[in-house]
Amino acid sequence: MTIQYHNRNRRPEDLEQGAKYVSRAELLATLDVVSLNLPLNVHTKHTMSNPEFKAMNKWAILINTARGAVVDGPALIAALESGEIPGAGLDVYDNEPTIPAQLLQHPRAVCLPHIGTLSYETQKERDAFSIRNQKTGLSTGNLGNVVPEQKGLW
Repeated sequence: MTIQYHNRNRRPEDLEQGAKYVSRAELLATLDVVSLNLPLNVHTKHTMSNPEFKAMNKWAILINTARGAVVDGPALIAALESGEIPGAGLDVYDNEPTIPAQLLQHPRAVCLPHIGTLSYETQKERDAFSIRNQKTGLSTGNLGNVVPEQKGLW
């Protein structure tokens, strides 16, 4: 199996672990599965819309478990309706918590709740991490982990 990826900047070769860096256009044109793994920000909102769906190879499935608004919801529905893409798997949705019935009921869309952190192990580690971070903050005055946009606020 060939694994390809695209990012704003290519990763160092030792971090690629055999994955092949390609342009965004090549990625969309050649992948069988387009899996979105990116944050939502002003640069990534609706990063998948009509032009990207048209550029995808005709049998590629779209998977979005990142953030709902990285996919243009109406454009996705149109691409599914027209057969431009054969299917989509989602656990996040544009304009959450509202999810269009057209998407929920579409025969080529698998729509699930976003429950990636629902396991006992994940919740236990999240709680332990939070406690460690709070202890560090109280004992040193600096949190061990800070959202970049909030640095300097505490």
